[in-house]
Amino acid sequence: MIRSPFTVDLYIYAAHEVAVWEPIWWRLRQRGVDAQIVVEPPGMNRARGSVPDPRNGWRDDKTSGRLDDLMDQNMYETVCASLQRRGMGWLECARLDADAMLTTSGPGWFSAYQGLRIRAMYGVGAVVDSYGHGPVNNGMDLVLAHGPLSEQAIRSECPQTKVEMVGFPKWAAERRTGRAKADARAELGIADDGRPVVAWLPTWAHNSSLDRFAPALTDLASDHLVLAKPHHNNLRFERTRLAAIDPSILVLDDLDTLVPLIIAADVVIGDVRSGGITEALLGDRPVVGLSADGPVDVQGLLAGIETAVVLCDEPQELRAALHSAMRPDRAVERRRWAEWCFGPAGGDDDARAADAIIRRIDEVRRSIDAGPRLIDLDRWLADAAAEDAHELRASVVSEAWPTWSSDPRLHHLLARVAAEADIPTLEACSRFVRLTGDLDRCPLQTRWSDASVDIDERLSAAAVAAVTFADEGAASAFIELASEADPTSYDRCLVAILSYEPSLLPAFTANAASTRDRRDQLAISLRDIGAERDEIDMLLAA
Repeated sequence: MIRSPFTVDLYIYAAHEVAVWEPIWWRLRQRGVDAQIVVEPPGMNRARGSVPDPRNGWRDDKTSGRLDDLMDQNMYETVCASLQRRGMGWLECARLDADAMLTTSGPGWFSAYQGLRIRAMYGVGAVVDSYGHGPVNNGMDLVLAHGPLSEQAIRSECPQTKVEMVGFPKWAAERRTGRAKADARAELGIADDGRPVVAWLPTWAHNSSLDRFAPALTDLASDHLVLAKPHHNNLRFERTRLAAIDPSILVLDDLDTLVPLIIAADVVIGDVRSGGITEALLGDRPVVGLSADGPVDVQGLLAGIETAVVLCDEPQELRAALHSAMRPDRAVERRRWAEWCFGPAGGDDDARAADAIIRRIDEVRRSIDAGPRLIDLDRWLADAAAEDAHELRASVVSEAWPTWSSDPRLHHLLARVAAEADIPTLEACSRFVRLTGDLDRCPLQTRWSDASVDIDERLSAAAVAAVTFADEGAASAFIELASEADPTSYDRCLVAILSYEPSLLPAFTANAASTRDRRDQLAISLRDIGAERDEIDMLLAA
């Protein structure tokens, strides 16, 4: 059988991602993969982010509901210009049927994609609660971890997620060949006037040193060449904070990667909760970590990081911290931590990332080609502790398609079933069926018994079969049960019917869409799960 080339979308929402995707994109294309950068313009791009409130200490509060589109016109033009400089083309519309999509974020923005979801890290914080190690990985079919630190942390926090350690592809060329300071300074247009070069990498929101340490950096600029690279969210959301940077400091606000800046520097100054201080270790540069507010020992840092990164609590102590960081005996610890955070310095990071992506897609295709495997839902749901069984069943249908409950017990159960059956993740199976409608080639089919259980449990089991596995019989049973149960369950059934059984639409709409208000709610639900406009119109007109 001749297989078509793998298709991979690398989705961009901010300028810093261009440097993350570039080496992976090139390697995938060298291997015959149809890899495309996707830059959806403002209004189409799905990425949204929190807006720090200056009245509340610039806190990054994602629970407040104050979210903005991350791809505004300025960001769009910046990203496109960066791609053009690198000779890279891009698509302005996502290919929702691609074999895989890559993101540096979580799966939430990408519900319309029907293939595998793969996450690549763009750095790692020297903190125990690093963003890249937590729930952002749930729902991913593969995570490309940097080094042993990230691989172990993600496996521990997200045991249901497949993880591969690939290094840091953005640094692959530097790790292969290295580059002289003089060359990096020439690239940045920096004249060597004999002063030590300091790279200042402030982060954003409440973790930023911008406000507290700007005067100390101004003082340092009297006898050092200080280069400031603001965080992209400083530029996007916090322009007013940049006024704290004195004109004696050279601001590189159009730089979309830290690599040449770190190589050009004699010493790097970052914030303790920023990935900039660990990335600086890859350049083997002395590093100082600044506390945005309060003692460093309450920042939740990784134990022992102070052997490689000199920590600074107070602005008046910055010069002493700089002197301490440049001691020759710290070099060994810096290199040890660089390997712990980013893996061995073999320089094949980009190739390892590309190969991991290809292997994952190939696993899924081969599993699909192998034909269906029968899993008894009642058997594996019953494996849960008795007191958890009902809650686990309910949690499956409590979330909007296609996101699973965040309950870690459920994730563990799903992962175990997938492992036992030697199939890709259950969510990947369901997305495949929704895309192709080919139930015979679905890697997983299900059956559930008609045992005497209460209606909510039967409804939940039917919902798993109907929505996740597109089982026709279970879908029909779901419609019958839905008329007797909580109407909020309709949305899960709706997707199954809409995607797999159009002939069942009349029966469904008779039960679920009898009022105008309910029709409006269904339309909103459909848009959230990425249904096509003609599908929505067909349902509401039924």
